[in-house]
Amino acid sequence: MIVYLSVKGVDYMVFFIDEKKYEYDNEEMSMRLLSTEGTEGNVYQIGDRAVKIYRPFCLKNRLDENTVDYLKTIETKRILLPREKVTDKNGMFCGYTTEYVRPVNRELLTKLKMKKLLEEIKLFEQDTDILTEKNVSIADLTYNNIEYSDGIYFCDPGSFELEDEDNRFNRFINCDLVREFFIKDIICKYSKINKKLQKELMDKFSYDIYLSEMIESTDFDENETMSQYVKKMINKR
Repeated sequence: MIVYLSVKGVDYMVFFIDEKKYEYDNEEMSMRLLSTEGTEGNVYQIGDRAVKIYRPFCLKNRLDENTVDYLKTIETKRILLPREKVTDKNGMFCGYTTEYVRPVNRELLTKLKMKKLLEEIKLFEQDTDILTEKNVSIADLTYNNIEYSDGIYFCDPGSFELEDEDNRFNRFINCDLVREFFIKDIICKYSKINKKLQKELMDKFSYDIYLSEMIESTDFDENETMSQYVKKMINKR
């Protein structure tokens, strides 16, 4: 795993990103730290990358080297995938990088217009189509793993799985995760909808059609906010 060097009492963290060496002391690494909350490892910012470095031990399954090699060949827009491998001084795989997304205040999502929300949903749906065709199933698409910047990004790709076949089933699973994520974690959360009304919305938007298509088939005004849209939908029940 990552090797710490000690020079004149100062500890240094040494690792490689696609064979390029990086060496920082503890103070520098702490300034670059983005998150320690994940069960797999810590996440740091280095330039335009978010760098996940695994801890020595983890009870959760995490991406292996072969999976990272495969995922980094796939291009997506909102579901961020690994881009480079991180190795220690012995060439042992110990993490990966993704695109760094500079977050803004998540509360701005409360003012998100339906036009923008639909654009984001469609980008997620396009990504799920791409991943399905590549036999990749998504997991762990939750509020805690997103950032809001110029759009909504899934920034923690630690739980993808490679499937052997049956893309129709994978498509159903992937699309349903996106549907549930946007309804529960975005639309309902930021519209302050209680669980009873949340269930009504979940039931209203079926499993069979893309969420973007279902929204576009409703009484839809692209300039209204999510909250205004949800209120109108609830009043019509």
